[in-house]
This record gives sequence, structure tokens and C-alpha cells, in this order.
Amino acid sequence: MAPRFGKFKIRRRHPMINDLRRYLLEVAERPGRFNTAVLSGFRQQLIVWFNDRAESTINALNKQYFTDKGQPAPPIFNALLQRYQNIWAQQMTRAFATAHDSLTGTGIMRKATRLTLVTNIARDLAGLPPVETENTKALGLVRLTRQVKGRRRRVFRQPLDTYLQMLMNTVPRNLVREYESIRGQFIIEEEVLYKVTPHPIPESADTCRFVSNKVLTKEALDIATSRTLLSAPLFHPNCRHSVAPIPKNRYNGRVITAATMRGAIRAGKIKRRK
Repeated sequence: MAPRFGKFKIRRRHPMINDLRRYLLEVAERPGRFNTAVLSGFRQQLIVWFNDRAESTINALNKQYFTDKGQPAPPIFNALLQRYQNIWAQQMTRAFATAHDSLTGTGIMRKATRLTLVTNIARDLAGLPPVETENTKALGLVRLTRQVKGRRRRVFRQPLDTYLQMLMNTVPRNLVREYESIRGQFIIEEEVLYKVTPHPIPESADTCRFVSNKVLTKEALDIATSRTLLSAPLFHPNCRHSVAPIPKNRYNGRVITAATMRGAIRAGKIKRRK
């Protein structure tokens, strides 16, 4: 079974990912050019990129919701920032470590792939063209696990550049979503609704198309984001949507309720997870 985020196309790649992809393709053609320091440099650049982006995002949100209104931002948001920065650093370390094992012919790489890599290193040093096999195209893989059903786990492998672009699309948006979720707890009103940002893309997941630019109740949002109920829930990896809490007594428009979501699932507008 393909990884869940494999169903969603990555439409635009970050320039850093393009540079990394070109380097991985160069190494696939000429393994002798592999340099651990270059791979570490890409990892450090990605860590700096996320730290700067996450800090500027939190500062902008704090300014919008608290500082501009003469209120101090709660310290919980600084703790949230630090937690996400630590998580990102751990993800980068794990991804580049397993990709390094793949590129150097250790760890998860099959014996045939290791022999091909060693052969190509020798041919490269001798000035000969590399041996063209499918194995040479499988370099730079990240070893990942995901829960399948119950407690059983499935191991799969994803190209390093594709996996990193997925993280760059997903983790910063998760930070904003969690910020908004926490901010909702500071709203005094009895009930809070959730506005989903508009992001019309024809090939988006069916759940995303259904709730895009709509206002949901908390129960409806729980259904829309349920990974156990839906085949492609809201906030899937690479999802570009986010939500913002709004007080119910300040909104008079149409609201998507839990009953509406369940009706859409029964009608086949939103696919249930098999």
C-alpha cells in the first residue's frame, strides 16, 4: 500500500528541494561525488529555514491577535514555537540519517543495490560511465513507518526530496492550526465555530473541497479531520487549508454541522476509509 500522502501531488517545489534533487540525481549518476558534508549542509539549511519561518509566523499571529490590541501574548505560544522547532530538527535528523544510509549502501539498502553503488564508485574513479540499473535510481530513500490497523505497523520508503517537500508543506500549516486551536480557548463566548480557509484546487481531496471556505461546528470539524473515519481527511499531509476560530454569536451565515458531514459521507461526496 502506498503511503497516505502519496495520493496528493506536490505542485511546487521549494528552491532548496530543487537543489537537493539535482544533487541526488548527480550522485545517482556519479556515486563517487557523494559528500556527507553536502548532505549535512542541506539539513542545516532546512532547519534554519523552518526556525525563521516558524518564528515570523508566531510573531505575526501574536501581533494580530494580542499585541495590536494592547494585550500581552500568552507564553504558551512561545512554548508551542519551541516544541515545533524541536520536532522539525528531529524530523530532519531522522530523514537525512536514513537517506545517508541509502546513499552510502548501508542500512536499508538491498545487497544488489550496494553492489551496484560500489561498482559505480569504482567506474567513476576510472573515468567510466555508471552502470544503469533500477537500483541506481532508488538512492536517497527515507525509511518511514505508519500505523495500518490496530497495532500493526508498515514500513515504506519515500524519496528524500519528496518527503522533505511534504514536510515543508505540512508542518508550518500544522503550527498555524495548533495556534488557532489554542487561541480558541481564550475566546470567552460559550461556543466557537471554525472557518476553513478557501483554497480551490480541482485535484484536492474530497473532504477539502467539501469544507473549503465554509464554517464548521466543533463536532463537524472533528469528523472532517478524522483519520479513522475518512479516506482523505482535512489537514492531510500537503494540505493547504487552515482554520480560524470565530465566536458563534458574531456569525449569522450557514454552518456545516456534524449531521451535514455524516450526510455527505452517506451520499458518497466524502469517501469513508475502507
